[in-house]
Amino acid sequence: MLALMKSLMNSFVGKIIVMIIIAGMAFWGVDQMFAQLRGGIGSNMAAAGSRGFDAVTFDRRVESVIRNINADSEEPVTKPELLEQGVIDQVFQLEAAKLTLLGYADSIGVHPSTDAVVEELKNIDAFKNPLTGALDLDTYRDVLYRSRITQADYEQQLSDDLTMKALRDAAGAAIFPPKTLSGLQA
Repeated sequence: MLALMKSLMNSFVGKIIVMIIIAGMAFWGVDQMFAQLRGGIGSNMAAAGSRGFDAVTFDRRVESVIRNINADSEEPVTKPELLEQGVIDQVFQLEAAKLTLLGYADSIGVHPSTDAVVEELKNIDAFKNPLTGALDLDTYRDVLYRSRITQADYEQQLSDDLTMKALRDAAGAAIFPPKTLSGLQA
């Protein structure tokens, strides 16, 4: 192999081919390395399509689960206890499954409109003004601040929930009732 490379370097055409190979490796290899450093393959714990979640996002989700568990239980639990019980693994599997469905929804073009997200926000009692019953932006921001979640993250979560609902409704609409039930309804 080395003899072949050495003989290739003796000709003018061989030198051009080797230079093209070196230039190609330099341009595409270096680009891939920096792409990984900027948030490529190694930054996500799981990914589907253009979506993914990293360790910080997953940790925030685990902290949210811990807060919900501790709000409902008499005895507070810690992250190591949940890890030992396998709850954190279950949260990871749940998030990965959700991410897979959302990636599929993105690939087929299913996503809620901004108006649908706003309508959903208007229906949440925690964000309503107690006097008018309408969506109050100050109350909305205050509730999100106390819940330790940003407005963009909450709206993305709400959009994801609406997307999941649309996928469930579409799957449910494809199920036909048994003939006996159809006969009773007719």
